[in-house]
Amino acid sequence: MAKAEKTKRPKKAASTAGRTRRLTKKQQRSKAKKEVRKRKPVIGSFRLTGRVLKLLRRHWKPLGGIVLVYLILNIIFASGISNVSSNFDTIKSDLKTSGSYGLWHAAGGFASLVGSSGASSSTPGSALQSVLSVLESLVTM
Repeated sequence: MAKAEKTKRPKKAASTAGRTRRLTKKQQRSKAKKEVRKRKPVIGSFRLTGRVLKLLRRHWKPLGGIVLVYLILNIIFASGISNVSSNFDTIKSDLKTSGSYGLWHAAGGFASLVGSSGASSSTPGSALQSVLSVLESLVTM
C-alpha cells in the first residue's frame, strides 16, 4: 500500500493548469455591462452642491479663518503694499471732489482695489501667489 500512495501524482489546480480562454467581444461587452450595473450611480450636481454647502455651513469658522489668513497673506506678499496704498490714495482724492461724481469715482476705485487684490503684476508676486494657493489647498485637506 505504501508503494501505491507514492506513485500517485497530485492533480494540478485548475488555475495553474495552463492558459486561460480569452473572451469574445460579445462576452466582454456583456461582462462589462454586468459590472456597470453593480456600481452605484454617480451623485447628481444639485445633490453634490447641497452636500458641499452643508459641509461649508457646518465648518464655517475654520474654513473662514483659513480664507481670511490666505487673503491677508496674498495682499501682503503677492500683490504688494504699494499697489494697495496707491489705490487708497486714488479713492481718497476721488472722495474729496464735490458731488456724486466723486462718489462714483471712489466706488470705482474701491471696486478696482477689490478686483486687483488677487492679481499680481510681478513675477515674484505670482510665484508667491502660487505657493500660497498650494499651501491653502494643503491646509484644507
